[in-house]
Amino acid sequence: MARRDGLSSRDTSALIDLWRRTTDPEARRWLLDHPRDALRRARGQRDEVRDPQLTEAARHLMAALITLSAASLRLRHRLEQGLGEMTPEAIELIAVQQRRSQEQCHEALTALTEWLKTKEVVDGQE
Repeated sequence: MARRDGLSSRDTSALIDLWRRTTDPEARRWLLDHPRDALRRARGQRDEVRDPQLTEAARHLMAALITLSAASLRLRHRLEQGLGEMTPEAIELIAVQQRRSQEQCHEALTALTEWLKTKEVVDGQE
């Protein structure tokens, strides 16, 4: 993989460190499939969507989806590392935000799924 993706020894070392910090098989698979993206995100660099096929609005949508994916990976990693002792009140605050976030993400992704379905129908008729 290091050779395939042209990673330097420094990049390879950083990727190994990321691998060791996660035990989630899905996250590890993503690291292997997208090492440059993983390193860029780990270093806090923004993802730039530069595909000329995309409109400005579509680039913003893609950036939002990439941000959502990165946030979900960070959330899973944080949970794997543990949250320490918390009061029942703190746990309730987290539970309220979890429900709110789940609802908002579900609504947004459902809307995108429905929009994509309309585009597949249109594309199939052309």
